[in-house]
Amino acid sequence: MELVNAGNGSFYATLSSPFTLSLSSLTVASISIKATGSGSEKSVRFVTSTAAGTSVTQTENNAPWALLGDNGNSASPVYTAWKPVAGTTYTIKATGYSATGATGTAGNPLSITINVIP
Repeated sequence: MELVNAGNGSFYATLSSPFTLSLSSLTVASISIKATGSGSEKSVRFVTSTAAGTSVTQTENNAPWALLGDNGNSASPVYTAWKPVAGTTYTIKATGYSATGATGTAGNPLSITINVIP
């Protein structure tokens, strides 16, 4: 998975688990996360959860595979901004599927942990 500039879709950082995200060090106005797949996926389901028990699910049926959605323009994507909260640890799992709507055969899920600091 990659951290991207939500405003224009440009690459910001490669995410590896565990990843520490310093909000005060960000050099872009807004961020999002995208998954890069093998190319055979027809959909990707993201599940974002916290230790406090909150969970958000987003299913993307078109690339780019965005954590909270995008404008649907793969040539010039604008992502819905992710607004993480400092002091929170997030686990994000992305699973590719062979059919739209997160149906069909599931691929191997990719999971990362992101620790957000001020």
